[in-house]
Amino acid sequence: MSEADKMFEELGYIKYSEDEEKIIYKYDRETFRISLTFDKRSFKQTFYATEGLWVANDDAWYTKKFKNEWDKYNSSQGYWSNIWHEFDMQELQAINKKCEELGWI
Repeated sequence: MSEADKMFEELGYIKYSEDEEKIIYKYDRETFRISLTFDKRSFKQTFYATEGLWVANDDAWYTKKFKNEWDKYNSSQGYWSNIWHEFDMQELQAINKKCEELGWI
């Protein structure tokens, strides 16, 4: 495990996938999800992040019992919305360390 991987793990991220083209880290909670992607392709070499926020149609969603995951995230209950992700200093340090390990800086 690389130093950047350890830094991400300490922040609550898991390495979701890694192949010759990309590395994806995820941070999942009940009502929001963050995805950090490092595109390793030589013509790209970019980093981007997305954050999804669950927007419930009513306040009862938080206490309601669902029969399965599909029912829980069905659009009749609410929807996922993409929002800006604000990075804290620890996240930025981990991102910079990963870029350094990839030879980008």
